[in-house]
Amino acid sequence: MTPVFQFLLGILYFKEAMPPERWAGFALVWLALILLTWDALRTARRSARVLAEKRRARRRRPTPRACPPKRAA
Repeated sequence: MTPVFQFLLGILYFKEAMPPERWAGFALVWLALILLTWDALRTARRSARVLAEKRRARRRRPTPRACPPKRAA
């Protein structure tokens, strides 16, 4: 949050000049941050879903029973 506050302080309070190139760079950085956050959330949700499915499958699977000893013929 600090970079955003510094940016707003520079623009609104100190009346810093913002040429179009700087606006474009600022927009690209924020776009990259948005994409990175979206991908991280999507991956985390997918991982949680896969883990939950594995846990459910493990609960449904019957426990193997020991085979009775074979009788000598």
